[in-house]
Amino acid sequence: MGISQILLIVLSVIIVGVAISTGIYMLHQQNVSIHRQMMIARMNEIVAMALAHKETPASMGGGDGSYIGFTLAGSKESPQPGSNSPGGFWLEDNEVNYFVEWYFNNRLKIIASSKIFGEGKYWNNTYNARIEAVFDSNGKIDNKGFVITGDWK
Repeated sequence: MGISQILLIVLSVIIVGVAISTGIYMLHQQNVSIHRQMMIARMNEIVAMALAHKETPASMGGGDGSYIGFTLAGSKESPQPGSNSPGGFWLEDNEVNYFVEWYFNNRLKIIASSKIFGEGKYWNNTYNARIEAVFDSNGKIDNKGFVITGDWK
C-alpha cells in the first residue's frame, strides 16, 4: 500500500469521525430545544388554567379576580413559597417538576425544572436546568420573559 493510500484512509477516518461527532452534538441540541419548548408550552397551559380560575366567581369555586387558591389535580403544596407569596403548589411530571406560586399583587410565578437535564429541584443552580417566568394579572409574561438557567448538558 502506498503512502498516498494510507493518508487517504486516515483522512477519511478523520472526516467520518468529525461528521459523526457533529451529528451527535446537533441531535443533542435538538433534544434540548424540543424539551425546552415542551416545558414552555406546559407553562402556558398552566397560565391559561390559572386565568380561568381567576376569572371564575368565588361562588363557583374560582378565584374571583385573584390567582390565590389556584391549584391543579395531582399537585402538592409548594415546598418553598416566596416571601410575597401566600402559597402555591408543586406538580410532578415524568420529565419536569412545575413549581407555581401566586402573589398578593396578582401575579403568578412558574418554575419548570427539568429532571432530564437537571435534578428537577426548585432552587437555581447549575444542577437544575430550569425555566422561570412571571405572569401578570392578564396572563402576560413580564419584561424578563422566560429565564432559562442551569446546565442543559
